[in-house]
Amino acid sequence: AKTLLAAIAAFEPELMKLQEGFKRTHVRFPVHYEEGFVCQLPHLAVLRGFSRLALLKSTAFLAENKIEDASTQILFSLRFGEVVGTNPLLISSLVQLAMDSMSISGIYEGILAHQWSEIQLKQFENELRQRDPLSLLQQSLQLERAMSNEYYDQLRQGSSPAGMGEIAKPLKLIHGISTGMLYQNQLRQNRFCDSIDILSIRKKGLTELSIDMGMDQLSKGFWPYRALAAMLAPAIESCVKKSIRGRVSLDIAMLACALERFHLSKKHYPESLNELIPEFVKEIPPDAASGGALHYLREPGNHFMLYSVGSDLEDDKGDIGKGEKGDWVWKWPGS
Repeated sequence: AKTLLAAIAAFEPELMKLQEGFKRTHVRFPVHYEEGFVCQLPHLAVLRGFSRLALLKSTAFLAENKIEDASTQILFSLRFGEVVGTNPLLISSLVQLAMDSMSISGIYEGILAHQWSEIQLKQFENELRQRDPLSLLQQSLQLERAMSNEYYDQLRQGSSPAGMGEIAKPLKLIHGISTGMLYQNQLRQNRFCDSIDILSIRKKGLTELSIDMGMDQLSKGFWPYRALAAMLAPAIESCVKKSIRGRVSLDIAMLACALERFHLSKKHYPESLNELIPEFVKEIPPDAASGGALHYLREPGNHFMLYSVGSDLEDDKGDIGKGEKGDWVWKWPGS
């Protein structure tokens, strides 16, 4: 731990500058949205790297039993993800999900060793409760839709932003791009975006998520009327699944914090999640993947396991499986 902290000390001036800047409520990075699809996002990789450094510091502080310092670094790491999420682009929302996942792993590490206090666990819960991956996805898709419409307008005016020329090549092969072709592609792409019902996904999870969600607009009909739309449309199914998995991760992390607070108070974990109500949680969140209940098992050795049925919607009893198969699980190592 000492060696790790000594190595990270080389980045301390930058970390302290960011930590001070992040105290501003509405801090964000100056993204030039007017550039559309080619706007530069150089801060994403940098912030993700610094978030990883904060998480490494937390791990080292836990090893040194400097719990308050470790907690500060976890909150700092979560703040990195929050700042990334202020940029309403699809890639930003996906990077925030990845960063939040890293921060949650740091919270789990302290839970495994029973190192966090009641106050620290509540702080983590409060920070995680502010996240809403599906709202962020909806906001990002709206911006993607708007940027696509602007791009079609530019093409009709005979111009295209630098870096976007390759996307238009398929239609140029057919005697150039006519105004009618552009309007037809634009119509199909907007219909594709409008077919994504975030409210239904929030209520029912992946149970009614069609693999071909809105894809008939992009895969059927006269090819020149849909070719450009198909190239510009984001991989919606993948984005929805990642957002739902992010929602599940947040809910399980908050429940894990509540379970640890229960353990601090009672010296054991409950037989069921309902024992957390109302002292430790107001309600038990549903499994965002299925719309049903999250699964909780109290295990030998005063351990527990929490899991969602995952994207295949089948209860595999906590088996993580491979690829699309298996559950989304948090459990004690070796249990």
